[in-house]
Amino acid sequence: MSNDNHNPKIPGYPRGNPDIVEAGKATRFAPGRSGNPSGRPCTRVLTEELRKGLASAIPAELASELGIPPDSTFAEAIAAGLIRLAAAGQIPAIREVYERTEGKPPKEVVSDDEKAFEIGFRYGPAPATDGTG
Repeated sequence: MSNDNHNPKIPGYPRGNPDIVEAGKATRFAPGRSGNPSGRPCTRVLTEELRKGLASAIPAELASELGIPPDSTFAEAIAAGLIRLAAAGQIPAIREVYERTEGKPPKEVVSDDEKAFEIGFRYGPAPATDGTG
């Protein structure tokens, strides 16, 4: 027969070795201190590998086939291909080139009072603020 007084499943029954629990208190995280003070790394392994691949030199035969200089990188080859697609009139490529160079256009603005209003956007240098422009 088992003795229920020594069953660890009983609520309130002490669990674990008390000597080990006391010894570990000195190495526990202090209240309000992070267990990972440096935080999660900003980049991930895949991102780092993609960046290395994009910075590497493209094979000479592929550069010749694409009509780009033989010492080009994969990033330069992709940019040249995207620019060619945009120049050929492909809207997704045009949008990608525009957003990568000029930034995404602002989202639609909706009025709360349902009255019509107009917002103008100016592209180019900002006007002078000293009264000369």
